[in-house]
Amino acid sequence: MLGHIVELGGPEVVTYETIFDWFLHARNIKKAKLKLPVPLLLGPAIAMEALSTNPPITADEVRMIQVDNLAAGIDSVSSQFGWRPSAPSSWAPVNWAKKPRR
Repeated sequence: MLGHIVELGGPEVVTYETIFDWFLHARNIKKAKLKLPVPLLLGPAIAMEALSTNPPITADEVRMIQVDNLAAGIDSVSSQFGWRPSAPSSWAPVNWAKKPRR
């Protein structure tokens, strides 16, 4: 596999917003989401990168979410590695739930 690009894809196609919704639900966060056009996010992201060593979002991430990122096939993991991944919708909300403090 050295020198080859291996595209990884699973049994479902999900959007960034769906992943974010799973996280909010798992953590029981009930806050309104503010939907902004992506170009309006670029300026604040650049500013956060300049002001913080660990910004919540970078300009590169803003650019990245504007492009669909789909694997060549929905079964690419199965064909490359011989096993089928589980759908993130079946495990993400459970595994992202906030664990009680001990």
